[in-house]
Amino acid sequence: MARSAERTVRLTGRDEAILDHLRRYRITTIEALHRLFWGPTTTPNAVSQVLARLGAYVRGVDVGNRSFYQLTPEAARESGEDEDFAKFPGATSLARHYAMLEYCCLGDVRREHITARELRENFPSCDGRGIARNAYFHTFEAPAKMGWLEVDCGNHAATRAKKCRKQFAKRYEAEGLRFRQLADAGQFGIALVTSSAGKKQALERALAKLDPFPIAIHISPTLRELLGRAASEGGGGPDIDDDDHPGEGA
Repeated sequence: MARSAERTVRLTGRDEAILDHLRRYRITTIEALHRLFWGPTTTPNAVSQVLARLGAYVRGVDVGNRSFYQLTPEAARESGEDEDFAKFPGATSLARHYAMLEYCCLGDVRREHITARELRENFPSCDGRGIARNAYFHTFEAPAKMGWLEVDCGNHAATRAKKCRKQFAKRYEAEGLRFRQLADAGQFGIALVTSSAGKKQALERALAKLDPFPIAIHISPTLRELLGRAASEGGGGPDIDDDDHPGEGA
């Protein structure tokens, strides 16, 4: 934790939970924090007041008419993260981080992102060399399910469908890992976040031409907004398949 902040701010249990949440998702919103840590009778203004008190730990960044929050550089360092963790994500990276946040924390089903560190330490049977670690999640119901989150950042539907199939097949066919066992038991699959109902229909048509595999498609209007802003600012860039560049990720 940030040493300078420790001298002036006494952290509550909820404060600590918020900081843990930011370490897990890298970015968050008032809506997500309100859903997770406050009751329905409180207003979003209560969240804003706590974030203001945690100013030594948490900073806000405005993107268009939306505000996102992340750890300050000092808080990130004291949490054991590297310098890059405290940098605000670029446009396409922001869309990917937000998609994970929304899918896990703002949907009807509560899920949780599995960090790369947690995968290595707690799920070694799902951690394979050359296989990306940065977009796994799990559910809380019994039996718990695990998934890999793909984000449609603007590819043609056929290209994205094939990438999703690749993500599943690479794990399902990996020797010595548990993905085949989990998938056969209905406990592993791909979640794909896209930006509109029309794109979802196009993806479903493209997926129907491939060998079947477990995949669910989720529509995020906010993703469409973020990607549109990325395109207008020239920040979209090529949509790289994560397993072609299997870094640690958050």
